[in-house]
Amino acid sequence: MLSASDASAQRMAVKSNLLADALASPNIGVEFLVSPRWTLDIAAHYQPFAPRDGRRWKHWLLQPEARHWLCTPFAGHFLGSPCLGRAFNVGGVHLPFNILKGAREARYEGWLLGTGISYGYHWVLSPHWGVEASLVRGGFSSQRPLPLRSLRQQAARYEEQGILRPYKGCRVRGIYD
Repeated sequence: MLSASDASAQRMAVKSNLLADALASPNIGVEFLVSPRWTLDIAAHYQPFAPRDGRRWKHWLLQPEARHWLCTPFAGHFLGSPCLGRAFNVGGVHLPFNILKGAREARYEGWLLGTGISYGYHWVLSPHWGVEASLVRGGFSSQRPLPLRSLRQQAARYEEQGILRPYKGCRVRGIYD
């Protein structure tokens, strides 16, 4: 039997990464309450489209994150432990923050796996809308993509050993709960 407090407690939120939206990367996230101060956030991005002018901007991303809320779930400060899996095929585009330097002249194709820690804050704007911002710091390992000499080449070359690189990032998400 549900009490009045159980019936009104928030148990789930649907999210969209606004920074990814600005880069035309379709995405969605869902966060579930798993205990009184812990939630599980799962975000997915998928960009299957290639512009007709020979550029490439294809990728997928899956990012689950366990979050510990310092006060109330879905409001205020949280600490998290995100994991990251991504595959990409990028070329002929300029990416911000020196991501894949030279991607304007060459095409890169590869994958990466990573993990880290995050800190964030969730602002409640109304009973059903909110915004959250978070900073992430960690590391990732990837197959080192070697640039293809031409954007028209079909297969990428790789160095087989994985490389470990530091990772930092930020997220700004619109939330409906």
